[in-house]
Amino acid sequence: MISTEKPGPVVVPHAAGASDGRARTEVRDSAGQRGLAVGSVLLVGLLGLLYWPILVKLVADWWDDPNYSHGFLVPVFSAYLVWQRRAALTAEVPRGSWRAGLPVLLVGLALLVLGEVGAERFLAASSLVVVLAAFMLLHLGPAIARRLAFPLAYLLFAIPIPAVAFYAIAFPLQQLSATNAAWTLDLLGVPGPARRERDPPQPDHPRRHRGV
Repeated sequence: MISTEKPGPVVVPHAAGASDGRARTEVRDSAGQRGLAVGSVLLVGLLGLLYWPILVKLVADWWDDPNYSHGFLVPVFSAYLVWQRRAALTAEVPRGSWRAGLPVLLVGLALLVLGEVGAERFLAASSLVVVLAAFMLLHLGPAIARRLAFPLAYLLFAIPIPAVAFYAIAFPLQQLSATNAAWTLDLLGVPGPARRERDPPQPDHPRRHRGV
């Protein structure tokens, strides 16, 4: 008697094992992405609680001091630099390193403590950049941290420098600017403060006293 049943699918053990391996890899990748997202949220929350008073003072400096009004644009430009590197960043696999990140984190926290104890706002605000670098090393790894080094360091331009350093830099530049302006006016024949100091005062004309 001839059987009319169709043969069932043939299961190849090697193919089934490869499929199981891919499934396990996808599960690990999905778990890693979820862990990365949770870690990022926790990181932002922790940094927000730790640096909220410093950030409030920093934004107030940007708003009140015309010398640092550019601070609003610095984070935007830094984010643009990160966006430019998005292709290289997505090609890297996050490999966090405690050995590389923990010493940097300790240095950043030490700078924060010293800045708060010594009432040095520049030191306290600069520690945020160091702590961000440490969290990148801990969470993303040295390879990604190296690619983000310049955008992260660029954030330092948004931090007001100490008044002593500011005037030590600004005053010579103001003197240089004033000297060049006076020299240019003198070269063009326009009477300026420097020229009036060099020229002796001219006596009034007699007609001015007679009202003529």
